[in-house]
Amino acid sequence: MTTLRGRRLLFSAGAAGAVIGFFLRLRQLHTAFDETGLPSGYSWIVLAAFCLVCAAALAFGARRLPEEETYRACYGPDLVCVILTVAAAGLLLAANISSLLSGAPDGTLLERYLIRLTDLLGILSALAFVAAAGAQHRSGRPGAWTCLLPVVYFVLRLIFHFKSWSTDPVILDYCFKLFGEITVMLSVFYAGGFLFDKGKRRLTAFFCLIGMVFAGITLADGGLEHCLTAGSGLCLLAAHATQLLRLNGAETD
Repeated sequence: MTTLRGRRLLFSAGAAGAVIGFFLRLRQLHTAFDETGLPSGYSWIVLAAFCLVCAAALAFGARRLPEEETYRACYGPDLVCVILTVAAAGLLLAANISSLLSGAPDGTLLERYLIRLTDLLGILSALAFVAAAGAQHRSGRPGAWTCLLPVVYFVLRLIFHFKSWSTDPVILDYCFKLFGEITVMLSVFYAGGFLFDKGKRRLTAFFCLIGMVFAGITLADGGLEHCLTAGSGLCLLAAHATQLLRLNGAETD
């Protein structure tokens, strides 16, 4: 994947995987469960096999990228990236404001405070996305806080969501959301390494691309807050993938 055409093909594979995965998940939700909500068929196997194929294909493509560690080698001014990042920030901001306005969460007093703290961190993370996009657009290097703060947010969100999901005996209800949140968290974590010139281009590109696939899949699950956060993740990972794959042609073919 050293040529521009190859890198564009790799990005297109991730985007196509998100679209196809969305429709496969939609079909599964309509056919794989009976009226009691229990699995009633094998359509989930098709979606699971699709995810495995996507993961293998994207890993193979990302493995062929030239490895880079420095920020300047992978990130720079890119209008498409700025638009995607700002869109991710707007969706994340809307999701966390919606969560704050939705009433008191369940759990102990400490858990409720931590959930509210997570919502506030989500709002600050949205601002961090905008700050990072602005710095990139000006050919500058974003501050370390623009990656560290979102990582803390995504870790806390994953912890609280998994605690809630794990009470569901049907793993098919939440496994794709779980993989989606894990890949977003890992993508943001590894992308942050470039700010310290300690990045891993191949690994980060893989997590961004497979994260796009899982984000597309989980959009089929519906729910306003979830769709806003999944849409935010999809836009954010697409922005990072655009930079890491140098789709503007900046990398020598």
